[in-house]
Amino acid sequence: MAITLHLPSPPSREELKRLIEEAFPRYKLKTPPLNPNALMVQNGASMVLVTRTSAGYKISGGVNTANIGIALGVGIGVLLGFIGALIFLLIVYVSNQDTFKRMEQEVAGVVRQEWGKMEQINP
Repeated sequence: MAITLHLPSPPSREELKRLIEEAFPRYKLKTPPLNPNALMVQNGASMVLVTRTSAGYKISGGVNTANIGIALGVGIGVLLGFIGALIFLLIVYVSNQDTFKRMEQEVAGVVRQEWGKMEQINP
């Protein structure tokens, strides 16, 4: 599930980062190496990716592949065979799906409260 925020005047990436850091001090914020315009909000095995769009921001949750435990699990799964890695990721995804959705809603709620309305996309 992804949430798209249509904002009348979208904030800069730095303003958004400051707001999320203040609202969620327990979450780690990082910039993905291949996309400097996005923000990764991490909490254990869960992650929310905040990406800039033409009308605002898109917020989508998923498995935190930067987590060392997840990376080791995928590595062991690859050693056992490609299917093993896929099964491991599927188990992690299904077991943390509620956390992804909760994190998406939390981040979107804070941004919406500060800058504008929220429209749900891809239910």
